[in-house]
Amino acid sequence: MINIKGYTLLNETVDFWMEVFIPDYELFFFKKENPINNRQLFRYVSKRSINLNSRTSFTTWKPNQFSQKIIKVTNHDFSKLDCNLKEKIITEQYSLGRGLIFNENDLEVLIKGLTPYHKRKCLEILSENRYQYNKNTNILHIRRPQWDQFTHEMKITFLSNYATWWIDEASSWEEIDIKIKQRFTINHPVTANVLNKFPEQSGPNCLAATASVVSNDLSKLYQWMEPNEFKETLNLFDYKQSNRLKWNQEDVLVWFNESDEIVHSAFAVDEKWAFNKQGQTMFHPWQLIEIDRVVQAWNNTSLKVYSNK
Repeated sequence: MINIKGYTLLNETVDFWMEVFIPDYELFFFKKENPINNRQLFRYVSKRSINLNSRTSFTTWKPNQFSQKIIKVTNHDFSKLDCNLKEKIITEQYSLGRGLIFNENDLEVLIKGLTPYHKRKCLEILSENRYQYNKNTNILHIRRPQWDQFTHEMKITFLSNYATWWIDEASSWEEIDIKIKQRFTINHPVTANVLNKFPEQSGPNCLAATASVVSNDLSKLYQWMEPNEFKETLNLFDYKQSNRLKWNQEDVLVWFNESDEIVHSAFAVDEKWAFNKQGQTMFHPWQLIEIDRVVQAWNNTSLKVYSNK
């Protein structure tokens, strides 16, 4: 069991992370033309075809903002490319913000806590994937073949450090009155095994977290839920928008953007605390968090309160 900013990463959960964190293929994004001329070495893919674990690994939402084309390349076919072409591709990916490519300073942070021997081993394994981004910056590309050479200890340390980058707020678990936690899990038993813990895979989002509590339906907790299904769940359990500007216990808090689209939700455990999941990745834990902190995190959107009372 591992502590990450006060959240619990179970041993069986980190085992899942080790398997899904580095896909067994590459996704590359290009602003203009794909520089790989051999059509047999890649295939074009759509944004919607990329599964949620891979979206997290490759942080696809960053390059998606700028890229016109996405290709999928097997590790075997990528190894066939010459060094100059590899460097051209990887440096463009880094500039676009694609995941699994780190500068040397970031990598030092990610392997912090390893023994000097394991640090050297890690850098040795990744040395074949080192490229010069500019005269001041070298970058390292982590691929599945190299990841599989990491020891168990190296993988755990890397993932634990990486997960901290995704968590804005440390856990408040220890400061929450035990009676509040007990009451919430008794009233909403679907949360009993996940509170203050991380999911095994990416996908479960804020809407699913809230809907699972509203419905006490465990199957909803682990899914990626779309806004329409979320609205249907609120309607099914008689949650209506309230005119109140302040929330009460068991209310649902929903944030909307300027286009009146749902962007976040949380469940009011009481007037102070909320059950919340701040993102859809496996690095975002299910949490009890002060509502004021959630409000602050989404202060550029519009909050509406829903109640069934």
